[in-house]
Amino acid sequence: MAFKFAARTILELGGELISSDAVAVYELIKNSIDARSMDGAEIDFVITISHSDYQQLLSRIEEFADIEEFCDEDLKVLKNEAIDIILPSALQSTRSKYVNMINAATDLDSFSNIFKEAYFETNWIEFRDSGCGMSFEDLDDAFLVIGTPSIDSVNKYSNLL
Repeated sequence: MAFKFAARTILELGGELISSDAVAVYELIKNSIDARSMDGAEIDFVITISHSDYQQLLSRIEEFADIEEFCDEDLKVLKNEAIDIILPSALQSTRSKYVNMINAATDLDSFSNIFKEAYFETNWIEFRDSGCGMSFEDLDDAFLVIGTPSIDSVNKYSNLL
């Protein structure tokens, strides 16, 4: 008699195996090799503002939050600081998006929220490869060895999930 695992078990195990950003990067590169990518993995870093500048401006926002009489001039100062930290190497498209988002702020609360959102929307890492991915046979014979082997089994045991 064999153990049976629900598909979500595999997702939970996978989540536990990716213990850090470095392991996640390694896994993405390894996956491109496993997918038989002839030219490996291409990694693009799209950085509009540095993380350290982001953290420093968040601290400045907190300082302004302690001021009882926050005014339009204070908001203007924060907006200028946010725009001044854009990296010279930033893509024009992300630079424009970031500036437009920052300029849309109307008060300290909206600025704080928009600044955080702008950071995450204009800074990312993209991984690409030319691999072929996994066929059904690859999934069935290798990747999902401990998983449910067929849709009939999934339907049969779905009430246990």
